[in-house]
Amino acid sequence: MKKFSGSSNKLSRYIDKEHRQHKKIDPVSKRTIDNFFNQSTRSVNLSTLDSLCFALLDESSYVECEERLLASTHHTSKSSKELSSPADIASKSNYAAKHDSFSDEYIFSLLKTHSAKNLRRYNSVKILTMDEPLELDKVYVDVNLLRRKTKREILIDSVDRHSDFESFEDVISSTFAIEEFGVDSFHALKKYQHLMVWGGLGTGKTTFLKTIATQDEKILDKHPVFIELRTLAEKGESILDAIQQDFHISNGSSQDIVEHLLEEGRLAILLDGLDEVSKSDFKSTCKEIEGFVNRYPFNQFVVSCRYGIYDYGFRNFTEVEVAKLSEKKIVDFIHRWFDLYNDKRRGEKIISLLQKNKLLRDFASTPLMLNMLCLNVKAGYGMPENTYSVYDKAVKASAEKWDQNRFIDRDRTKLTTAQRLSFLSDLAFDGLYRKRKKYTWDTDTLRQMMETFIKDSGHYDQKTIVQDCDIEIKAIEGYHSLLERTSDDVYRFSTPAFQHYFTADYAESSRDRKLLQKVVDQHILDKQWREIFVMLAEKLKDASELVLMMFKKASMVADIPELQELLYWTHQFTKECNVSSSSWRSGVMTIDMELDLQFSRYSIPSETRTIAHQLALSSRELNRRNQATIKPSPDYILRLALASALALAEDQAGSQTISLTQEPSEFAKVYLGEKLLNVYTAMEAAMKNKHVLDQQTSRNLQDVADCIPRKGSVSSDWKSWARKLQSFMVNSLEIGQNIELSSEASRKLADYLYIQEMIVGCLLINATIKSEVRDLIRHNLVMPNTHLPSAFL
Repeated sequence: MKKFSGSSNKLSRYIDKEHRQHKKIDPVSKRTIDNFFNQSTRSVNLSTLDSLCFALLDESSYVECEERLLASTHHTSKSSKELSSPADIASKSNYAAKHDSFSDEYIFSLLKTHSAKNLRRYNSVKILTMDEPLELDKVYVDVNLLRRKTKREILIDSVDRHSDFESFEDVISSTFAIEEFGVDSFHALKKYQHLMVWGGLGTGKTTFLKTIATQDEKILDKHPVFIELRTLAEKGESILDAIQQDFHISNGSSQDIVEHLLEEGRLAILLDGLDEVSKSDFKSTCKEIEGFVNRYPFNQFVVSCRYGIYDYGFRNFTEVEVAKLSEKKIVDFIHRWFDLYNDKRRGEKIISLLQKNKLLRDFASTPLMLNMLCLNVKAGYGMPENTYSVYDKAVKASAEKWDQNRFIDRDRTKLTTAQRLSFLSDLAFDGLYRKRKKYTWDTDTLRQMMETFIKDSGHYDQKTIVQDCDIEIKAIEGYHSLLERTSDDVYRFSTPAFQHYFTADYAESSRDRKLLQKVVDQHILDKQWREIFVMLAEKLKDASELVLMMFKKASMVADIPELQELLYWTHQFTKECNVSSSSWRSGVMTIDMELDLQFSRYSIPSETRTIAHQLALSSRELNRRNQATIKPSPDYILRLALASALALAEDQAGSQTISLTQEPSEFAKVYLGEKLLNVYTAMEAAMKNKHVLDQQTSRNLQDVADCIPRKGSVSSDWKSWARKLQSFMVNSLEIGQNIELSSEASRKLADYLYIQEMIVGCLLINATIKSEVRDLIRHNLVMPNTHLPSAFL
């Protein structure tokens, strides 16, 4: 028998914990149950009732328990043969006489005609910049619904309302972490008779309801009727009027047949867009809905509403919210979308980018933003080259275009849309510029910042300033969905991508060179600022000064003897091999990390090699765009083949711990090819290019090649031959010395390569950068400081 000293809160926490761990709930003491309902208790928290119903009745919620009881009562009353009064008997007789004329064939034909009408009206979707609508059933991906507690309760358990997230990865993971507790939306429809669906802008609420409307009775056992609440309010119609008009029966019997269907509980009434109803019509609309539900309770009802506009919850409605799309659903959506255009290649490109970029993946976790991303790529814009452009379009859609395209006129507030976006820039920058980053704001803090902003705007009334602040905050959440509320007093950006976008917007709009320099000095190595720097370069009217600041910072990071020695050797190596260019320098450095051309691959962490791989690939793309690529020379192929043979021989000898023969990197596969990933074919490649050597050196190489161990030789033979090959390489070609980097040099090398790769990223997005600065940077990437022009020092 479990006891909790009469504490309902303690019991609730215990039950929730056991429920999450799928454990059996121990019996609960009578004393604790009594304390749930003692006379001194003025109210009972809904979450506590949910826990109690789960523990005692095996029901997942209090609302579900109540709905089951109502349904059971209805079934009993319908099956009873006795009526309680003569009035009931008369009512039943009148009803029967009135509706006997509606045969099953007539009703079937009527519903079939209406279903066809629904399919024509709702089986297409067209948003914002789309040239043509898409067929809904070909692109729709079912959303998940999360069992939503009211705004008065914690929405996401992992959010601590009194602390901030450590990083944007934490923010992203918290949004995806609760996905596993969600349920398939169609499953929720079958489970709950009365459903209130909450969600932000573009999360798919309307699309979800329209999908139900096109499915006839395939999803539900009731016939769907889709109604826009905004239109209902504007026309001054009742729900019953709207349903009758929707069926549009020509013989004038629509009222009788609709009432018949409602009395029988055969309809699913889909009421879309409670948030789009004006404030003046809101109360009457809610009363109309509640009255209609009470009058026809055995039909299915689904109401959708955006966060932040209204906070109203209907009695006996189960509240759920639309979950962000899981990674699996994102992939499914992209496949469906691009299959329509027979362009799987671009679809796979987006999927690959999203898998690498958590920030972009979170941005694409709502159907609207994912649609916009697909449209951007289909239109021919590269990704992530145009990251800022994609976010900019999304923000503009959220701020203005979405409502404009749907002819929704929101209530006016003190601030204009442009001013609210400016406030978000202040908020975002303040959160990310500080040493301990801030991703969440409680309501009091947000209200104080908003009050300062409104006062600075010069148009405020001290008497109403608190109310005005609350209205503006709700407008940002409700009208634009750029902020979201995770609990009563905790707000955050609806996706971390928007916080990064607005941070870049703040830095650009400040027009302050000193601020840019501080941002570079303090945050250039902050991984959470990478996308901000790239977006900032794209947004600036002239990003020349920004990329020069970044390049100078990279040179300062690499200004230690070990790294300068590595950079000098790389420069000399490419020069002697007649492949001197920035892409070859970065490529050779990366291959060095794979094959020990000069520096030991075992002193360089795998994370650093990954950054070097990306820099080599992006710098090669940069030179390709500038038609400045250089083909590999025989000198280079000879040295590369020997280094590859040495690394493979050491693996065969078992003298090293990383086996190139078993798992070469993707970069090595591309740069080396299949021939150089085999010790025998690698030596063959070297011998084909030995004509670049003098006669004596060529003979020495032949001697080494002649004594290569055969297949199946023991490790000691391979070890002996590897030493002989290394000796030849060091003495004759000055490569293969296997120099160890210190831990400090290894760390600084990672930082240096990271900044250089970010600079190349800024050049690849076609940001506005003076041509002379572009050429200067491209020619001097991965160059020792002693060989850099004065502009970089």
